[in-house]
Amino acid sequence: MTKKSTSILIFFIVLLVLFCAVFLLKQVNNPTKQLSEQEARQAVLDEYPGTVLSMDLQDGIYLTRLETSQGLYELKLAAATGEIASIVQLESTATAEPSPVPTPAGTEPPAVPATPSPSASPATPPAASARPPAASTAPTAKQWITEKQAVYIALQEVPGELDDVDFENGPAGSYYLIEVNHSDGREAVVQVNAVSGAVMSIAWEKKDDDDNS
Repeated sequence: MTKKSTSILIFFIVLLVLFCAVFLLKQVNNPTKQLSEQEARQAVLDEYPGTVLSMDLQDGIYLTRLETSQGLYELKLAAATGEIASIVQLESTATAEPSPVPTPAGTEPPAVPATPSPSASPATPPAASARPPAASTAPTAKQWITEKQAVYIALQEVPGELDDVDFENGPAGSYYLIEVNHSDGREAVVQVNAVSGAVMSIAWEKKDDDDNS
């Protein structure tokens, strides 16, 4: 190897070392930002009015105990994003109906459509009279129930821990698919109509192959 080739090789090695040093320095000076306890506390109260009794950071998750007029809840809040990953009711107040999830700030639980009286005799069965809405009468985004309201409805049907929420469009219209982990180890997928709030279906899935229930 000539002297010139050796000099070029040394130059590139030094350049590579400098690049690695700069990269590592940036990583040290800019670690992944997490919410402070005060910011996490405010994020919880912004969603659900009440009193935060305790908050403990474990593996990037704030384990929070929240007391509301509906009872005592345990919440898991992601420290990096401020998103509430799960809500579990621990106790309910004597004067309030048990509710798997506290009422979100600024919203009321959606009204459940009234069941028709047995004496009522509809002229046409719903399945026969249902027709796809015309393009001019298609529901707008303002007519949809919110994701929080859909989760509230799903947890009323299947009490448990919220896992995931998806918004879908299909032949039957727009709807939410809410995955709920039940206390017996099974997972339920609740389909909630995005316009009326009606529960369209509940599908149960086994989490463990050995579960014979």
